[in-house]
Amino acid sequence: MKTLYVGAFYHPPSQINEEYLQQLDLSLSRISNLSSHIFIAGDFNLPGIDWNNHTIRPHTQHPNICRQFIEIINNHNLDRK
Repeated sequence: MKTLYVGAFYHPPSQINEEYLQQLDLSLSRISNLSSHIFIAGDFNLPGIDWNNHTIRPHTQHPNICRQFIEIINNHNLDRK
């Protein structure tokens, strides 16, 4: 039997900065392991990500933030459903 972690996340669109994602990454690092399931719901307010391809859309306002979020997803073996 695997452990299930459930979380909620809200990234205010008016406060786009790396601190929110750094805290998310830190939290995931504390619980991330192969014997766990992680479910995170919320509004990340990152319209610059093409979710079908996990790429950054051209001319997005915050490419570094989008790139950082994609790296977090990949580093913690998360998937968008």
